[in-house]
Amino acid sequence: MPAVAKNIRRYNTIDSQYGNISFFNHVTNESAAEVQAAGYFNDVANLFEDGDIVTSVVDYDGTPNLVTHRITKPETGDITVAVDGDDA
Repeated sequence: MPAVAKNIRRYNTIDSQYGNISFFNHVTNESAAEVQAAGYFNDVANLFEDGDIVTSVVDYDGTPNLVTHRITKPETGDITVAVDGDDA
């Protein structure tokens, strides 16, 4: 199942000398592997820019886990994510 906009909230944007970066919270019942699959965030691509950070609570209805992802948004093709932090 793809990401749903209702489950994603931007909580901060930093306008730095290097450019803008936005930070999001996300909750889902999907596993970390499903969230990390290429294209998972395609349906909500309008929310993100390349380099944004998404902190996800995955497997909310089972064994919840907190995972931080860095968004890669190419000109064409699927949005991908890289895992940051301890789960990398």
